[in-house]
Amino acid sequence: MNPTAKRDLDLSMHVIEGRDVAASLGPRPLAIIGARDGDAIGFATVAWATPVSHTPPMVAFALRSKSHTFGLVSKTRRFTISVPDAQMDDAAETVRACGNKTGNTVDKSELVDWRLLPAAQSSAREPLPAIEGALTVFECRVDHLDPAGDHMLVIGYVDRAWSRAGSDDRGRIDATDALLCVQHDVFTTAK
Repeated sequence: MNPTAKRDLDLSMHVIEGRDVAASLGPRPLAIIGARDGDAIGFATVAWATPVSHTPPMVAFALRSKSHTFGLVSKTRRFTISVPDAQMDDAAETVRACGNKTGNTVDKSELVDWRLLPAAQSSAREPLPAIEGALTVFECRVDHLDPAGDHMLVIGYVDRAWSRAGSDDRGRIDATDALLCVQHDVFTTAK
């Protein structure tokens, strides 16, 4: 085969844009960001969450800057990440309620089951909200915020984490029950 031909893009491929770009990188775990400032509680579904460091444990996600939940995160510099368990009876509805409605006009804390995390023994800060029945929950603090197109990239440290997920035969966490996003409003699991 001609080496030059190997470098040419298959022009039979079609152009994709917008949400289709993100969907082409799926499926990926859904996560619900939780934040609190006094009585104001916010939740937002994201499909753009990822670990960025093992030591120290750090995560990143993206939210729209006008989002109610982003406002709480940027003000308090604290947040939770709840990874929905696909086995939860209302997992898809919880994800939709936190992702398809805006906290600027709807109190999402009235739409979903949630609990406050146990207070840290060394912290006088108010406890943060997390989704009830989540497979995994992280309690985090913001390292930095950066503009990223029409979203804001939030990078944070994981201060505490809990999981109900089992372990595989090598002792590593088995997160195959996490709810995955194929594309907007289309969900699956790894099983």
